[in-house]
Amino acid sequence: HSHGYSMQLDEFLDSIRKLVELYEQGESANVIGPKLGYDYRFVGYVIRYLGLARNRGYYWKGVKNPNWRTPNLDMSPNLAYILGVLYGDGCVDNRNSIRLSVRSRPFAESFAKALTEINLLCSVRDEIRSSRAKWGAGKMFYQVTVMSKKFADWFKILTFTQIETQLNSHELMNQFIRGMYESEGTLSFIRRTWYQIIIVNTNYSLMVLIKTLLEKLGYGYIGFRSIPRTGKRTIHRLYFAQRAQIDRFMHEVSPVIKRI
Repeated sequence: HSHGYSMQLDEFLDSIRKLVELYEQGESANVIGPKLGYDYRFVGYVIRYLGLARNRGYYWKGVKNPNWRTPNLDMSPNLAYILGVLYGDGCVDNRNSIRLSVRSRPFAESFAKALTEINLLCSVRDEIRSSRAKWGAGKMFYQVTVMSKKFADWFKILTFTQIETQLNSHELMNQFIRGMYESEGTLSFIRRTWYQIIIVNTNYSLMVLIKTLLEKLGYGYIGFRSIPRTGKRTIHRLYFAQRAQIDRFMHEVSPVIKRI
């Protein structure tokens, strides 16, 4: 019997090691639990017992890592992409939480990967939206959430003028535009022969910035139209349909969704 208990103990300890490994890779308790056959509350208990809880700082053997969740805010392709998403489908709320909830898993995974690259470790969580939700009731959504006061404080005072100045290379401009396109863009047929790219947002200054960046990148005619709405904010619509430009956009901006 003691041999059987020993085997069970070894298997249990192996699963706890795997639990810690997944947590250190940025997975959440909600993701780890089903993978290992545990309730998410048990996963949380183990993480807290071992002193690894992220909201208390990252600890290992009693030593705190001062760089845990300290984001790298030097402008980079990943940071440019993150900003583009946050001005589109994403947001930074008043609890310093960076959030994205979308129907596309590849889009959510792309955002989570970019955040992890700037030292904000996170993962994608699946969630079926409540039947009482105002939009998307009963449908699967993919969520990314990570908290960082340093990032939130920086983001909240950032201006579009500062962003334009920092996006000082073609790669940085393309990545910012990619984040906006994946969030707010549409690829639609025009006259059943070719495609049209459309980006829509209610923030006029943001849309002017997107148009400016596309012009800096050498795109030709870019349509721009403001559409007033009764009782609602005006929609600003940017679009272009030249085949060569769309081919170039798909190659250089290289979105993970809404592709030809």
